[in-house]
Amino acid sequence: MISTWIFLCGALFCIGSVDTLGFHHSINLSIRPIRPDCSVPEVGSTPFYYGFNNLACIYLTRMGKHRRKRSIQLPVHNFAHSFIYYKGWFSEFGTKKTTLRRQSPRYPQCRPQLNVRPAGFSKLPFDCLRRCASKYHSVFGNYHLFKNNCHYFSNRMMELLCHEVTCPPWCL
Repeated sequence: MISTWIFLCGALFCIGSVDTLGFHHSINLSIRPIRPDCSVPEVGSTPFYYGFNNLACIYLTRMGKHRRKRSIQLPVHNFAHSFIYYKGWFSEFGTKKTTLRRQSPRYPQCRPQLNVRPAGFSKLPFDCLRRCASKYHSVFGNYHLFKNNCHYFSNRMMELLCHEVTCPPWCL
């Protein structure tokens, strides 16, 4: 079956329709407001931040805890592990699950760093971010080093925080 999706997004809402084999079908989507720009604080908005942690340090820490002792092996690249900080909570995506925690992200000995400047400002309730994070694996799949890693997660969560005013359907 050949289908074409058409989404129209404006400053206030997104709507969608589908064209299947030449027949136009409307999709019963609710019209949801979106925010076009989150770089400037508005009344009632809260800043959110992007942070990162040294992946080489995390790898070495995990290797010592969960693997039998062997000679040290350093990764050939110094990758970073990303996370989001919003309303006093750290949100991060890993190989096994998505975690939300009040304290510093996992592996505090690796000195996670939070950007000083906010990535943006959001009006989205924290409960929505919590629900989106908890359903992330079922919607976007399991961790994959190149196709679905912590950076994809962080970018998707920042898109939600930046543009959404109400919780999107996939999070409910």
